[in-house]
Amino acid sequence: MKKITFYITICFFIVILSYSPVAAYNLAEAVDRGLEANLNIKAQELGIEEAEQGKLHAYGNFLPTMSIMYQDTNLENDQDTTVLNNDYLSQNRVTERMSLSQPIFTGFYGISSVAKAKYMLKYQKAELVNNKGRIAYDIRRQFIQYLKMQDDAVRIEASVERLKKQLAASQAFYERQMAPKLHVMQAEVALARARQNLDQVKTGQENARITLNQLLALDIQQPVKYSGTLAEMDYSLQEMLAEYLQNAKVRPDVEEARLNIKISEMEKVRIRSQNLPKINFDASYNRSDTEYDNPGYPDEDTAYWSTMLTVSMQLFHGGQTIASSMQQET
Repeated sequence: MKKITFYITICFFIVILSYSPVAAYNLAEAVDRGLEANLNIKAQELGIEEAEQGKLHAYGNFLPTMSIMYQDTNLENDQDTTVLNNDYLSQNRVTERMSLSQPIFTGFYGISSVAKAKYMLKYQKAELVNNKGRIAYDIRRQFIQYLKMQDDAVRIEASVERLKKQLAASQAFYERQMAPKLHVMQAEVALARARQNLDQVKTGQENARITLNQLLALDIQQPVKYSGTLAEMDYSLQEMLAEYLQNAKVRPDVEEARLNIKISEMEKVRIRSQNLPKINFDASYNRSDTEYDNPGYPDEDTAYWSTMLTVSMQLFHGGQTIASSMQQET
């Protein structure tokens, strides 16, 4: 008896621990859940961060670059007596170099790069808003479809029960020869059609539930209760037709397309800037300390500054600049 009680207690605790409440969402909660859990939205949010870093990267085209070099060379030559060039005598040379390069004019490449990066950031934000709107729309549409199927199922189930009673009455009248066989057959056909419609509605409701689970990033097999009724929905229009038409001009997808054109325009400027003159200023500090193994050669220690102003222009690039520019124009 104690063993039976023990096993019953263990089974009871297993059932309690394995029980998980069924998730429930109304329309607003379903939309919030879908927007929060959608992986595409999370990826686009990371895309916005990437675009912000891209804007900072574009500003770097205007800033100077610096480099530092340190080199320690040890050269051993077995024929020092026959060498006429001091660079090949046995020696130890330490070379230090620090250089700075400042672009002065880059053929509008830097300006167009910054403008393109700004448009890319705006594009990513518009794409995120547009994607959120599409996901919210899909969730609302499927949710309303689910509620409609739910109401249809209740209505058809009531009709099935009514037709069952009509069929029973028709059979009773036929058995008492108070009605023809045709009435029974008509009642059977009506009941069969109602049952078929009920199966179709339940199938549609299950498909809507599976689609909702996918939109909410839930397992399709997970039981979820989607609560609400069509009677609770507000179907009234909040604005006049002219206001809706005005709002349609600034829709996220329209803004996304407009920004895409701007990005292509800035890319065209960047490409054409390759054939424009470029001016660059360079400065460097160089120091070289050489110690010869042969005492007959004095050690060398040199240090100097150098500055250079470079003006360059690329005249022909194999037709790639023209083709790329025409591609962006298209």
